[in-house]
Amino acid sequence: MAQVVTVGDMALQPEPAEFDSLVTKIRESRLPSPAVRREIRENAGVSVREAAAANGVSPMTYLRWEHGQVQPRRAHAIKFRAFLDALQRAVAGGSVLLTLALWVVILTAMLLGISVPKPEDVPTVSIETAAPWFGLGRSSAYEAARRGEIPTLRFGRAIRVPVAAARALLGIDPPPEPGTTDAEVVQLPQREAR
Repeated sequence: MAQVVTVGDMALQPEPAEFDSLVTKIRESRLPSPAVRREIRENAGVSVREAAAANGVSPMTYLRWEHGQVQPRRAHAIKFRAFLDALQRAVAGGSVLLTLALWVVILTAMLLGISVPKPEDVPTVSIETAAPWFGLGRSSAYEAARRGEIPTLRFGRAIRVPVAAARALLGIDPPPEPGTTDAEVVQLPQREAR
């Protein structure tokens, strides 16, 4: 028997999959009490301005959320909850700045609709394609690649970013264990100069 959900004066009877999705969204959007919200941010050493930027809102809006004066809409509440959870994990792991930087990159990617493909789908991409994943423009991405901050492969004049390495650097996938790769490097014979 399908469950009946009452919303205001209306009684809805959603499909089981829709109901589960709705319940999940509601759970993800539940926020801790205002005092706990502030404590999490302060324990992480994150300023209001940094927290607001990471959540894509103004500092005043963030403060209203943090103090419980205004309840964020569900989409923002889910992001805010994920942000607070990330700060708690970072404090436990001791890497607040890295987590905050990654959160800003991930949030920017979400807002812009940027997704990082799986390495089995696309093994390498151009620097221009990878730049938004790191929150960089074209020139900054080339400069970061030149300094070795973005992993690259060089094929003649072409520079490619390995998707697996980029995903590991962004924290999307765990880095591979040393010596566990099944790739084999084969040295090809050099062509004779004409």
